[in-house]
Amino acid sequence: TYLVTGGLGSVGLEIAGYLAAHGARQLVLTGRRTPNNDTQQRIDALHQQTGCQIRTIAADVANPHDVARLIATIEAELPPLAGIVHAAGEIG
Repeated sequence: TYLVTGGLGSVGLEIAGYLAAHGARQLVLTGRRTPNNDTQQRIDALHQQTGCQIRTIAADVANPHDVARLIATIEAELPPLAGIVHAAGEIG
């Protein structure tokens, strides 16, 4: 499992695509909000193209309680974390 914080933004989605194309089987994409329709369509297309299982979890990584909930969810429901990428930002 790879966790991509800021995973619902353009940079995060590019990184998710890279990870999935290079063998990641489980991704968790997190952002402060749930994905909008366009973002969800990109996530669905990535899943269809690669077979990678992709979960989105709303969490603010600046909030310790959100981070604790996020990590607890991953530990309880998914294979162990293999890596974390912090990708908050936008491509202009």
